[in-house]
Amino acid sequence: MFFYHYFVRSLGPRLMKDRKPFNIDNVLKVYNAFQVCFAVILVCKVIKVCYIDAQYSIICQPIDHSNTAQAIAKYFPGASIHVLSLISSNFQVFFILRKKFKQASFLHVYHHTGMILAGLIGTRYVTGGHSVSLGAVNTAIHAVMYTYYLLSSFDKKFTEAKWKKYITQLQMLQFVTLIVHFSLPFIFPCGFPLWPCVVIVPQYMFMLALFYDFYRKAYNKPKEA
Repeated sequence: MFFYHYFVRSLGPRLMKDRKPFNIDNVLKVYNAFQVCFAVILVCKVIKVCYIDAQYSIICQPIDHSNTAQAIAKYFPGASIHVLSLISSNFQVFFILRKKFKQASFLHVYHHTGMILAGLIGTRYVTGGHSVSLGAVNTAIHAVMYTYYLLSSFDKKFTEAKWKKYITQLQMLQFVTLIVHFSLPFIFPCGFPLWPCVVIVPQYMFMLALFYDFYRKAYNKPKEA
């Protein structure tokens, strides 16, 4: 993560300053297609393992600490989503290689860093239970987002601002959903540890504020007379 930050914020822009942008269109098509497929598979896996086979409660769900096959099956999607968050951070590297330095903004770098840390801590200490929604919802949003990137690589009409606007709205809806979801254990305790909620709720309030600020500046510009 240290090298990721160093490359995206300092080393990469310096290395690319006097170079032509790399043509990695075909690499991005494969990367985006992989992201979509991996994300869809993981979301379907979470739905099956946690909400069909185990019938998780969306109000509050304790963690299953047993060593049963079902408990272990719930570990796989969480660990895989963490791996996916690590792979997703490469997108900022691609921006640097294409000399789109503004795209590697504080908002995007902070968001990816937060997801990596959340995945690391969540996979190690609070796998399953109420926390499964964080990875599932975020991965579902990523499936939509990378579908947009994939389509835009084939047809430039998808690069229009309205599509980016809709995706940003969807991301903000994600944060509102997770803020509400991780507030529920305080009201309806079920044995799920509260410390992840204490961390996640303010974190996603901050993310919502960052995304709203980006949305306001990017899409609420006053029309010229």
